[in-house]
This record gives sequence, structure tokens and C-alpha cells, in this order.
Amino acid sequence: MGPSELFPMAKRLSCGNMGRSASSADTEGAEGVVFFCSSGYIKWPSSCREVYMADRENSFHQNVPGKFFVDSQCIDCDMCSETAPENFARSEKGHAYVCKQPENEEEERLCENAQSSCPVEAIGSDE
Repeated sequence: MGPSELFPMAKRLSCGNMGRSASSADTEGAEGVVFFCSSGYIKWPSSCREVYMADRENSFHQNVPGKFFVDSQCIDCDMCSETAPENFARSEKGHAYVCKQPENEEEERLCENAQSSCPVEAIGSDE
């Protein structure tokens, strides 16, 4: 799964060299893709999905206890709080955290979507 599928609401700006417009052909074999989220630009390195994985030992103390958590790799892109606003919030310190664990199937689905949409895999779960 590539960044386009993981960032359905993000706008692709450029690929490779900043300022060059991206097309689907441009992204193949590129070093990374740049996306825009509400907090700014995020460069998606091609190896990102292979390198990062959420780690409960590095999770933020603001996370409420339960299945889902956000760890210190968070880049505060706001994707999780846009995807599951009842369950994720942004701290004043520039990162997201789990403010409420899911209480029903819909919230569980939205949290799973937020987890799979995280560009740096900073959202983890105990499954």
C-alpha cells in the first residue's frame, strides 16, 4: 500500500525534486513523495513503511490506557485526528495522542484506519 492509499485526503504536491509536479509515472522509483496535510508538508520516503513501527515503550504519557497508542515518532500531521476525531487529539507539545479508546465498532474501524494512514507508523495497537 502506497502513500496515495494511506493519504486519501492529502494533496500530492511534488515528487523527487521539490517544485516538480508529480504524476503517477513520476512517483515510480522516486526517493519519496511530498504530501500536504493541515500542519504542512510531509516527505514520504520510499522506505518509510519498512523502517518505522510504533513502540509502546516510546509512547506518550497522554495516551489513555487501552489498545491504541501514539509513540514518539509522531510528526503531528493531524491525519489521525482528522480520521478519528473522537479518539485522537493533538497536544500542545506538537504530537498526537489517544484521548479516548474506541467504544464501539465504528470507532474501532476509524482508529484502525488512522493507524494504517499514519505516515510514520507512530500509532500502535496491542494486536
